[in-house]
Amino acid sequence: MAVYFIAEIEVKNQERYRRYLEKVPKVIDQFGGRYLSQGG
Repeated sequence: MAVYFIAEIEVKNQERYRRYLEKVPKVIDQFGGRYLSQGG
């Protein structure tokens, strides 16, 4: 089953966001996910 997720976020706490970014790739990989595109 394909799922496409698009989000626009506003980071208000850089430290918490940094910790989040460190953990997310492992979770995505764990479930066989992949990035099709990333913004910056």
